[in-house]
Amino acid sequence: MLLSAGLGKDRCVQPRDRPIRWKFKLRGPRQVAQRLWCKHLRRAEQHEHSEPQASPVLTDAERKRLISQGLHTKITMKLGRLGVSKFLLDALHERWARHEVIKLHCHGRHAVNMQEIAGDLEKQSGGTVIWRAGGSMLVYRGMHYAGAAPLGQ
Repeated sequence: MLLSAGLGKDRCVQPRDRPIRWKFKLRGPRQVAQRLWCKHLRRAEQHEHSEPQASPVLTDAERKRLISQGLHTKITMKLGRLGVSKFLLDALHERWARHEVIKLHCHGRHAVNMQEIAGDLEKQSGGTVIWRAGGSMLVYRGMHYAGAAPLGQ
């Protein structure tokens, strides 16, 4: 039994059986309302962008080949502070002109949100994330890649 200082026997502090997942303390109703509003906006945004993507149908053998090719390559890109930006997409399309699979490294705050980054990258680039672990992901250009689409279309 854990006793906290000055609380007495009837008000002892019990250890939690599960970890607290808050990144910051919420203080007051304004922050709680802001957090709920952010959740609402994220859900609405997910429903807006839930158009089906034309993903390539890869067999298990092709997927394994691409993953081993991507893991052994030294051609990597780093995801900068801007996240999935126009500059990253341009560099990605330039490298896809020569290589099927690109390894992308995420650091800092982007490594925490890998699932969202992967979804944004698939939507904006037209490629497919075929492998993801830690702060790294492999992005496949697709079977019939014809280059980057012009900005006006």
